[in-house]
Amino acid sequence: MRVGDEAVEVRSARHRAVLASLLLSANREVSVETLIRHVWGERPSGSAVAALRVLIMRVRRSLGEPGLIRTSSSGYVIDVDNDGLDLLRFRGLTERAKAARTAGALDRAAHLLDRALAEWRGPALSDVASESLHASEVPLLLEDRLRAAAERVDVNLQRGRHHEVIGELRRLTQEYPLREQFWAQFMLALHLSDRRDEALVAYREVRRRLAEEVGIDPGPVLRSVYRAVVGDGPRIAEPASLAVPCQLPPVASSFFGREAEAGRLRELLQPAPDRISVPIVTVCGPPGVGKTALATQVAHELRAAYPDGQLWVDLRGHAANPPLSTTAALTGFLRSLSVPAAGLPEDQDELVAAYRSALSGRRVLVVLDNAADTEQVRPLLPGGPGCAVVVTSRDELRGLTVLNGGVRVRVDVPSPGEAAGLLSAALGDDPGYPAETIGELADLCGHLPLALRIAASNLVGKSRSHLEAYAARLRAGNRVSVLSVGDDDKAAVLTAFEHSYRSLGPAAKRVLHLLALLPGADIAEAAVAAATDQNLFQAGRTLEELAGVSLVQRRGHDRYRVPHLLADYVALLPAVRGEQLRRDRHRLFDWYSKVADRATGLLYPDLPRTGRPLPDEAGPAPEVSDRATAFAWLETERPTLAAVAVRWAGHATGHLGFWQFVERVRVHLAVNQHPELAWVTEAARLAARKLAESTPRVGGRLDALSR
Repeated sequence: MRVGDEAVEVRSARHRAVLASLLLSANREVSVETLIRHVWGERPSGSAVAALRVLIMRVRRSLGEPGLIRTSSSGYVIDVDNDGLDLLRFRGLTERAKAARTAGALDRAAHLLDRALAEWRGPALSDVASESLHASEVPLLLEDRLRAAAERVDVNLQRGRHHEVIGELRRLTQEYPLREQFWAQFMLALHLSDRRDEALVAYREVRRRLAEEVGIDPGPVLRSVYRAVVGDGPRIAEPASLAVPCQLPPVASSFFGREAEAGRLRELLQPAPDRISVPIVTVCGPPGVGKTALATQVAHELRAAYPDGQLWVDLRGHAANPPLSTTAALTGFLRSLSVPAAGLPEDQDELVAAYRSALSGRRVLVVLDNAADTEQVRPLLPGGPGCAVVVTSRDELRGLTVLNGGVRVRVDVPSPGEAAGLLSAALGDDPGYPAETIGELADLCGHLPLALRIAASNLVGKSRSHLEAYAARLRAGNRVSVLSVGDDDKAAVLTAFEHSYRSLGPAAKRVLHLLALLPGADIAEAAVAAATDQNLFQAGRTLEELAGVSLVQRRGHDRYRVPHLLADYVALLPAVRGEQLRRDRHRLFDWYSKVADRATGLLYPDLPRTGRPLPDEAGPAPEVSDRATAFAWLETERPTLAAVAVRWAGHATGHLGFWQFVERVRVHLAVNQHPELAWVTEAARLAARKLAESTPRVGGRLDALSR
């Protein structure tokens, strides 16, 4: 290896293993665990972490450039220019060759592939003594090399150089006798060189080897070449040349953050030579959270790992139009994989079989965007290893996890810092908005990526005064109505929420309207059961239905929350049944009031009690039987109790239960010096003033609350 203009000899076997591990993932983090496995194997000593630090220090010293290897949050990164590493040069040249071939520049494609293959000077990692690297990485590197060799043969066949590739293909078929693509190319080159008998001998040879060594018959490509050679089929100029679809949409220019989720996706989707199943990853999360953007970003990063193509389809699971049919999705994929439309079967099961046959033996990444349910996805799963699948959906698609071995990667609303960073990236370098202004606007957008991008599109290129005016509109009205782009219905928060809401049943809509009364507050399953007159099982099932389609957030055991922005959307809707919602709201407030009365009575026995027991029909009650459980319940429910007070103050200022509830909650908050005291007190003041307008006798209560 060379550092600058100087050759550096790396003599230590462990140094070479560390360098190889880092260089194979150049410019990307390699975790400490991965490096330890590559250097010391599967059973390292307990001091391996400390030993790795020393090893990295010595490698840095031997390279003469300490900054070349950086320490990251959970591992190390080596920074290398694309032209500074043979592997990166090889991959860059093969990508340019594919583009040249697609553009019809065959001579240039052949030249680029010659240069790419010239980067190989022998077997990969031949001087690196790491069983782990040889097991996990070398087979993938060899696969890339052989695919480039096959690509070069295809290009030369297209150039009419069939005589020139016969010798190379004879060697390749002997070195890799079970690789059908080389045999198909060999037969084609012989046939085009008027050596039909030799082509048939080659077919008999590969058929015998496949039968004896792996017990299978030749695949469809080999059989099609054979039929062309014997004249019993259509003439195929390039049967070994398969289309390489690249259907991925462009990456969002303002993509920002999501390092943890992207890293998990890359880890799950990275090809592995010993894998016998298709990796299936479901990216799930609420509407507008950026599932498609994340999946697209990672899919582009993994293009080199799936050189046979990337398939992408919008399944329209949550869209204005009906979901895409399985037949339409399969037909589109098969055409992209060069299966002639005239030969496509009409039966769906036969289409699935043809699709899986077309993908057999290929490394293709399949992205199924916006899936409605598991049944829409299953027919689109490849049948064998080599391929991988990414599914995006608002639904958790639990059936894929249970029956198909899928793994869920949950995408939630980003942190305030990430949201502000995304907004800054989307705004670009136009006006230099202050950080606090960006942060406030991100908060008003609920940190939802779709809302952030909509806000940025409405503000890009405008002055600070425009931003302040826009923020004022968000503060003053219903934010969902403001967060839209005039000429694009799809770019609207309201539209994103609407598609999910329409799919709900009556029971789920009822519970969503109830939870939206207290946005951002954690509501207990028992409270929902009491408010909607259900048992715990029924309420839990409905809440899980809402959580499963990412409309409410799970907040630990049996607690759920509606985000503020979604609550704004629900506020725009007519209640499913207005009178029913009013009854549900009354029962919800009454339940919290009665349990709070019981809990504060146990903690503060000198307080006057309401004397109202919690009746059986109020629904299941939490275990509040002594001072410890009473204190624990009040502390857990503290933010929710404050939210109930604020909301109740706007509905029933003359209700005796409201004032009794406020007094008891205020005592607990004051005794324990909790910040929610200010919210509850202010809610009570506003309620008292409102009541004073119609009932002057409340003046004494107003004075007491103002102190």
